[in-house]
Amino acid sequence: MRRKRTKAEYIHKEQKKSAVLFAAAMKMGATLSGANNDVARALWDFGRMTG
Repeated sequence: MRRKRTKAEYIHKEQKKSAVLFAAAMKMGATLSGANNDVARALWDFGRMTG
């Protein structure tokens, strides 16, 4: 049986899921458009902070 998560734990987990989704979308867009690795990494970081 799983223990019940606190509201703070739930929010933290959901934010992490969204952050990775945003970061992946940003990096894929950069990569597919031909951006260099520095730009792709910067967009990954931006997506993590935004999500």
